[in-house]
Amino acid sequence: MAGRLLTVLLIALKLSSIVGNDLDWWKSAIVYQIYPRSFLDTDGNGVGDLQGIIDGIDYLKSLGIDAVWLSPIYPTPDKDFGYDISDMKGINPLFGNMSTFEDLVQKLHDAGLKIILDFVPNHTSDKHDWFQRSMKGEDKYKDYYVWRAGTNLVADNKLEPPNNWVADIVKQSAWKYDKFRKMYYLHQFLPEQPDLNYENEEVQREMRDVLEFWLNKHVDGFRMDAVYTMCESQDFADEEIGPNGERYHEKTFDQPKTFDMLAMFRKKLDEHTRKDNITRLMMVENYNNDPTVIRKYYGSKEVPIAHFPFNFYIIKNLTKDSNATDWANCINNYYNVMGEDNWANWVLGNHDNNRVASRYSQEHVDLLNIITMILKGTTVTYFGDEFGMPDSIVRPDQAQDPGGKNLTYDEFLHKSRDFERGPFLWNTSLAAGFSTNLNTWIPVSPSYWKINVKAQNETERSHLKIYKEMAMLRKNDTLKYGGVEVDDINGVVLAIYRFYYDNPTVLAVINFDNREQKVNLQSRRNSLPKKLYFYTASLNVNDFKDKDNKLKVYNSTEITLPPKGAIVLTTLPFKNN
Repeated sequence: MAGRLLTVLLIALKLSSIVGNDLDWWKSAIVYQIYPRSFLDTDGNGVGDLQGIIDGIDYLKSLGIDAVWLSPIYPTPDKDFGYDISDMKGINPLFGNMSTFEDLVQKLHDAGLKIILDFVPNHTSDKHDWFQRSMKGEDKYKDYYVWRAGTNLVADNKLEPPNNWVADIVKQSAWKYDKFRKMYYLHQFLPEQPDLNYENEEVQREMRDVLEFWLNKHVDGFRMDAVYTMCESQDFADEEIGPNGERYHEKTFDQPKTFDMLAMFRKKLDEHTRKDNITRLMMVENYNNDPTVIRKYYGSKEVPIAHFPFNFYIIKNLTKDSNATDWANCINNYYNVMGEDNWANWVLGNHDNNRVASRYSQEHVDLLNIITMILKGTTVTYFGDEFGMPDSIVRPDQAQDPGGKNLTYDEFLHKSRDFERGPFLWNTSLAAGFSTNLNTWIPVSPSYWKINVKAQNETERSHLKIYKEMAMLRKNDTLKYGGVEVDDINGVVLAIYRFYYDNPTVLAVINFDNREQKVNLQSRRNSLPKKLYFYTASLNVNDFKDKDNKLKVYNSTEITLPPKGAIVLTTLPFKNN
């Protein structure tokens, strides 16, 4: 209870500072992540493309989202599907060309949508011109990457790596020997992804220029990938190894210089913000749960860094078996961790984690979308999660993800990222409407005959329509500006209250139990009136209309919830269509 009260106090303090002022666009936004390979294929090669995103703008607009974030679209040898970039100022010809990209930006803006690009600051591809020149030892480029001499001479006249640093993705040394320079280079990811050297001011300038290039193309912000690895301790000493072989990465993760470099990037974005008073958004990726580290990525008022680091608390801490207590603790802990001056965000999924419908269940889809869209903060949705799209089914011989290859069958099932990257399910036609080519880059989920956009648009109630209703609700002042209180009712029901001065209160009541539950909300929050008005509910709530076929007025002293059911209620009637 003390934690919950602290949360309410913090939110109330923040609330007092925004009364009478409109929120910056990104604070009330829904950011919608698209994996371009899998959204829509318009040239029949089985791979999605930029024209497919253009063709899908009407759908994107219909969702009620505010910004589209694209996973990497740059030229790449595809060792890590776009995160090994060979030209940071180009467009992957698989997706289109610069003209198509510029058309996409213009048409998204015409539709009132913003565009956010992935920016990969830690490394390039080993095929990038910078690295090719660095391998040759050219004066300008020789220190663009992290090169070190080997240490002890071992068998076959070979030197050992400079230290014991390990690249987690390959679970091997983070150093690769280059026979041309006769030195080792650092790669905290794949050997084909050499780390840039931010001790070199020319590298800093080059990366600022990359941001400037895309900002001049009218991009509205960036999601910055794996920023925690950007800089490393310059003593290059061995890292500590735990008793069970754990790697703490105290020399390679979250280093002080990393925050300086990110502040430099933020300064570049803010230069463009000042030109037209439209914020260029900076989101950063870091899976660290340490509150002290998380807060560092926000920076300070004097030296701002990210508008927000992604909140992975839900992804890392909650499962399909989590109850209301788990959810309340997770939400309240995150609010408290952020501190008073920082802005929240809510992430359910992405291209590195199984989809919500597969990680949890179809029953959970509405519950989780309702929770993350009613909470105070920016919502981030992975494409397809709005309608409960499940993972694709992929055999090991169909593997595309480099991290999923050469694994045992059991390891493949648990570690491959191919499943969540499958093609979008548009309709019941060939390849689910994703492509005219039956041989898509990853197999289409066989669920497409039942679970798809067209079917959910045409039925009276669906996951998709509930998502759209919640997106519309987020435009209301109570959700934009109001305070939030999260209540755990007996470990099985979660209640989330949103309140804002003279505006109607909005609340969601979610039953995580496998049995029907009756709750008395007025006994938990005595300021609630007896009458509460229906706004929307999960698909398994079917009794929301009275005998005259009108939306029910609920009694706040007795709300009945089906198993895995959720209802959104208000203290005054709202239109939800």
